[in-house]
Amino acid sequence: MSDFDLAIAVVLANEGGYVFDPEDPGGETFRGISRKDFPAWPGWAAVDAAKRLPNFGAAVMRDASLLQEAKDFYHASFWNPLYEQINSQAVATKLLDTSVNMGMATAVRLLQQAIGYLCAGPVVTDGIFGARTLDFVNGASEADLFRELRARAAKRHHDVAIANAAEEKFVLGWFRRDVQ
Repeated sequence: MSDFDLAIAVVLANEGGYVFDPEDPGGETFRGISRKDFPAWPGWAAVDAAKRLPNFGAAVMRDASLLQEAKDFYHASFWNPLYEQINSQAVATKLLDTSVNMGMATAVRLLQQAIGYLCAGPVVTDGIFGARTLDFVNGASEADLFRELRARAAKRHHDVAIANAAEEKFVLGWFRRDVQ
């Protein structure tokens, strides 16, 4: 069975701390939580308060309650209760990390496409992680599924960069994330 705490550690390492790159369509983010997409996240008040501190970056990274807010957010918003039934920690972690980076439906569709490729059978790619998808995940070869999911995430990142030249600067970071 997979463990959220192990998976979220990878996500938080990949997402880093506070970032506000004007060229990033996600806009201002803290530990990957985009203010644009999640303006009501309760942690924004603490981030805004910390901006007034002389050592802002270090201050927000040391704030244990803010870290817990981020973990709680990801658990509530991105960790499907069925993920805990995934036998492979590697696949569950990759699915959570890809969900945070690309959105849940996209990540699940990539997973379902990977399963369909490996099983050469009828797998619905609806972006919904349900009991049937869970059965396929747990029935697939862990190594093959993990490799195929990583490849499909990398291809999606490549396609995003090709479609939008402004995002090309993010591609190496995305690829580094994809190969984990």
